Amino acid sequence: MQHCGSSLSRHRSSHVRYDCALNCTVVNVGDSRASIITADGVKTTKDHSVVNELVASGEIAPEDAWQHPLSNVLSQARGDPASVIKPGFYEVNPRDTPLLLYSLCLHDHIRKERIREIVLANGKNVGKSCKDW
Repeated sequence: MQHCGSSLSRHRSSHVRYDCALNCTVVNVGDSRASIITADGVKTTKDHSVVNELVASGEIAPEDAWQHPLSNVLSQARGDPASVIKPGFYEVNPRDTPLLLYSLCLHDHIRKERIREIVLANGKNVGKSCKDW
């Protein structure tokens, strides 16, 4: 990764990690997600849940995943000795594009279209976006 002086930012949480300079690699495991929010839409990482596996296999439609009874069951998670970790890797350029990191508490209760609306309406006022959830 190229480093641009002090523009390198590093964040670690229990499930999401990103290193940013000119480009950003988002790595996620478990129920944490990252969303890249633009005027055109929201690109969201996939969480590692049984329901997302059902969507990927075509067994259920994406719109049915929203309130599926197994939506809280993870297929892999950090710290689970029985889990084989296969993280998701996503390349983004976060310049002038909000990068939102969150977990189950947000993505199962607020649709991504509403998240986009709130973030774009408030611009860089992150505190106001949090209050508007």
